[in-house]
Amino acid sequence: MNKRTKRLNNIVEHLQKYNSADVKELAKILYVSDMTIRRDLKILESQNIVKLLHGGAFINPGENDSALDMDYTLPAATAMRIKEKKRIAEKAVSLLEPNEVITIDSGSTMEVFSRLLPIDMQLSILCYSLNVLNEVVKRENSQIIFAGGLFHERSLMFESPEGLSLIRRTRTNKAFISASGANAGLGVTTKIQHERDVKEAIMESSQCRILLIDSTKFGKVQTNFFANLEDFEIIITDDGVSDEYVQIINNHDIELHIV
Repeated sequence: MNKRTKRLNNIVEHLQKYNSADVKELAKILYVSDMTIRRDLKILESQNIVKLLHGGAFINPGENDSALDMDYTLPAATAMRIKEKKRIAEKAVSLLEPNEVITIDSGSTMEVFSRLLPIDMQLSILCYSLNVLNEVVKRENSQIIFAGGLFHERSLMFESPEGLSLIRRTRTNKAFISASGANAGLGVTTKIQHERDVKEAIMESSQCRILLIDSTKFGKVQTNFFANLEDFEIIITDDGVSDEYVQIINNHDIELHIV
């Protein structure tokens, strides 16, 4: 990878994390001139990855999933915050009751959750991602409902109009849902556009919505809104969550589990 390509990737990573940045800020972070950053941003604009504003740029909130999330892959996400994800998943598993119908969302934490499901508990499981399916098909005493369609390699997720219709028709007792950001004012969001419609559908068709989210994602905002914090009955997170967000969640009378 040459220096420019590495720098472009660093710019996109920074904008994905903070949503926007000005030229001087990026120049200082990357130890280059303002002019170099302006040239880099022009390249990213030509690729429809960013939109320019006076003195800076922000991630393009359009339909291009690969641009919005060019550095994201599920295997890479799986390798991050492993201990926290396991504790969150273990707590989520403890909330299950035999014979429930559940939805398991896509994402690295959901893979861990699927792997930890009690082997002797009878469940009906609705899912739509390859990594979750690979775990739940090992279960002999559960009914698996799979919403297929176009396969997205980065997220290992399938999506289609027919899959969305199946999700909307299937009523579940509990939906276990992931997110890329959870902000008090701007809601619960995901980086990837094709995930938004699916997440909205499972929110609408479940009796109890449970958000599994690590503490680093509180306060963050991604481009695709799908729910407000108060739309969840239960939130499970790790012990890095700030006192501010504990108070915000408690103010909404949401059942909070910190692990």
